[in-house]
Amino acid sequence: MAELRLSAVLRKYRPELTIINYAAYQAHVLEKDEQLAYDKEIPGMWPMDRYISLLMGEIPRLRDNKDGYGPLGKDYIAHVDLPASVEGAFFRLLKESGGSVRQANPAYKS
Repeated sequence: MAELRLSAVLRKYRPELTIINYAAYQAHVLEKDEQLAYDKEIPGMWPMDRYISLLMGEIPRLRDNKDGYGPLGKDYIAHVDLPASVEGAFFRLLKESGGSVRQANPAYKS
């Protein structure tokens, strides 16, 4: 998700560029003993609860509404269309995790 936000920043300020964007790694997650777990160890990876919090924190930022970073909000990034499947997964995880969404650091507020 962070790659998507970075490309949206670039599209806002340099829309003429062709942006090649990809994730540096893929983390596969599965259910193990009624908990989410990585399917294999990833050196240097965050604990699962922190990883989910980081991912969940990207969705509100990507939204193009008054609270998001898009043109209808803070206007930091170009418009991003969030698929309904992503929004649905966000709300399911939000319900399951009890609200584990990384909040923006107020020290970087503009």
